[in-house]
Amino acid sequence: MFSGLPFVYFASGTSMAAPKVSASLALIINQRHYKNQPNKSIDYLYKNGVKKGIEPNSAYWGNGQLDVYNAVK
Repeated sequence: MFSGLPFVYFASGTSMAAPKVSASLALIINQRHYKNQPNKSIDYLYKNGVKKGIEPNSAYWGNGQLDVYNAVK
């Protein structure tokens, strides 16, 4: 994730991923009407919102990439 802060060009890790995953789940919950169904929302995200088959790169990602567009289209 690129930062708007001076002299900070790139950051990674769970603190950068958590807001993106949370927002993705919020979109899925809203679109799929999964309110109060967290397990269903998470399962849907794993099945439809993660690009698989991408070579893991520990510097950037470890288990696919988030694909929000695919999850909510």
